[in-house]
Amino acid sequence: MPEPLLRDYSSAEKLYPEKRKVVHFMQPHVPFLNYDHPEYLRRMNQSQRFKASRIWKAAEKGKVKKEKLIEMYRANVNFAFENIREEFKDSGKKVVITSDHGNLLGEQGYFGHWYDAPVKELRKVPLDILN
Repeated sequence: MPEPLLRDYSSAEKLYPEKRKVVHFMQPHVPFLNYDHPEYLRRMNQSQRFKASRIWKAAEKGKVKKEKLIEMYRANVNFAFENIREEFKDSGKKVVITSDHGNLLGEQGYFGHWYDAPVKELRKVPLDILN
C-alpha cells in the first residue's frame, strides 16, 4: 500500500534530509487496489489476494474484457499517483516516477508482463518528473 511507504519515506527524510531517496511502489502490479468492481471484489474475497496470473489469464481467455482490465489498471496506477502527488505537492523536491517494466494490455494478444514477449510496449518504460 502507498501509505506505509510514504510514512517510511517521511521518516527517512527527517533522518537524512540531504540524501536522495528511492520509494518503490508496487502499483500497477496486482492485486489492483482501490477498485470497486463487484466481480473483482468477490474474487479477491474468495482467494484473499487475486493472483497476478489469474487476472491476466482471465483477460487472455476473454473472461475479463480488455476495457474492464484497462479501467482496473488505471484505477490502480492513479491510486498510487494520488498519494505521491499529495505527499510531494509543496515539497519543492524533484520527483522522478518510473517503472521496472511496462505492462501489456492486449497488445498482440498478450496481457501482463511476459518476460519473453517480443512486444515493444513491454519494454517501453514510463517516466514522469514532478516539480
